[in-house]
Amino acid sequence: MACPPNGVSSVAVIVTVTQPTAAGSLAAWHPERTRPATSNINFEPGQTVSNLVVVPVGRNGRVELYNPFGATHLVIDVVGWYGANVV
Repeated sequence: MACPPNGVSSVAVIVTVTQPTAAGSLAAWHPERTRPATSNINFEPGQTVSNLVVVPVGRNGRVELYNPFGATHLVIDVVGWYGANVV
């Protein structure tokens, strides 16, 4: 599903972590805001784990992703979006 070029406030994404090298956590957030203290997904080495995340988008529809431990492959699937005028 493609998002429109503008007018989007948040996206619903399925975040999948696969083949992590260390136990860790991943956070997703709006790029012009402070990174949250909580994670959206936690994982152990070698696991494949998914979670549905709704995250506000920044300019150009961008989101930030952060994994502080080891390395991992990420798969991000956009499954929906919210318009900017939704209350």
